[in-house]
Amino acid sequence: MNQKQKHQDDVEDLEIVNALYRTQRIIKSKFLERKSSVKGLFYMSALMEFIIHLKFLLESAEKFSVPVNFNDDIPEFNGQRKDGYRDINGLVKFFRDAICHQLAFDKRKISKKMVSRASIFQIGTTRSANDIGEHFCKYNDDIAFIMGDHYVYIKRHLIRAANEALVQLTSHNRLAFYPHLFKTRTKNSR
Repeated sequence: MNQKQKHQDDVEDLEIVNALYRTQRIIKSKFLERKSSVKGLFYMSALMEFIIHLKFLLESAEKFSVPVNFNDDIPEFNGQRKDGYRDINGLVKFFRDAICHQLAFDKRKISKKMVSRASIFQIGTTRSANDIGEHFCKYNDDIAFIMGDHYVYIKRHLIRAANEALVQLTSHNRLAFYPHLFKTRTKNSR
């Protein structure tokens, strides 16, 4: 391996470590899963940061051949081009693209004639007065983030994927030189 490739690998490793650190700090704070936080000024900001880091971590796990893959409570969606999803990797990519690109039509489509530019958070199984889509949270202990006809659960999808990415990536030899990650792994992967 030449010096340039070694440097690129080191930078990538540090980016992964930073993303793991940030996602685990957010998880440890319980901010995203606390129902009282949802109406707070910074909830969407924290969620956006979390989803952006999570997409990078899932892609890194795939690249290192230690993928995170589950499809519990993820209905298959066949979107235009490569916009569909059938598992956690596709769902996170879909939501990351939707929150970062506000005018992404396919992401916010409710019906053939209606597009929603709003995001809705639904706490537990109580339907929101603003919920114009057909999806709602099926679990009293979770929060659903809804965009158009699409939804992702905070605990069952996002936090689970981040914790599984932590376990998968810290088991990869390239990241073995970051022992502080193993402390985080032991605490959060129980």
